[in-house]
Amino acid sequence: MTNVVMLNLCYDVGVKLYSGHLLLMALWLIAPDLPRLTAVFLRNRAVAAADDVLPWRDRRGWLRAVMALKLLVVLGAFYRAGGSQVENLRSTTAQFGASPPELRGIWTVESFERDGQPVPALLTDRSRWQTLIFGDYRAVLMRRGDGQRGGFWLVQRGGESGAFLFERPGGGAPPMPVAIRLPEPGVMQLETRLDGAALKVALRRVDETKFPLLSRGFHWITEVPFNR
Repeated sequence: MTNVVMLNLCYDVGVKLYSGHLLLMALWLIAPDLPRLTAVFLRNRAVAAADDVLPWRDRRGWLRAVMALKLLVVLGAFYRAGGSQVENLRSTTAQFGASPPELRGIWTVESFERDGQPVPALLTDRSRWQTLIFGDYRAVLMRRGDGQRGGFWLVQRGGESGAFLFERPGGGAPPMPVAIRLPEPGVMQLETRLDGAALKVALRRVDETKFPLLSRGFHWITEVPFNR
């Protein structure tokens, strides 16, 4: 755990406090055995077996009280963690709603037109879309041609089917009307205006069941490392 903390500090990983807390917890757990560990690993001395008998083994009332306290702490930790997640889920759903199920998934851009002109798929073109990912709570992740990421919030307009608005994160720009059509399963046609240009995009859904994580299955023994 010390190694993890040092990596987070030296490589500016964004979980410094969390990993530090885990390290402090580990130190707290090994503190009672620290003299014995020092004798074995640093002083090369033999140590006797640890005495794991509770000091209050003859006082059953104290033992039951300690077990009850442990149970309350564990249940409280689960309640705190689970309650915050449920509250976040409720607030997010109330604010943004859920994405339409027919849109959720990964969509690759097959053709991209700007003001009626086809735009080729160039790795240096950051204005052309490469992938759209429609996630939960109307979050739309967009990957550009050069690999950079962007995103929108998808808001349904007036209850019309297929009529939406793209809202930029932060609310600094006005919403952009979006027309989405699904002429057949796995095919999407999207039209909108972005930065003053009319966009017409044709997309195809990625079959997620063919991803190695979902299609490879479980293996008790792997003779050869499966690296991709």
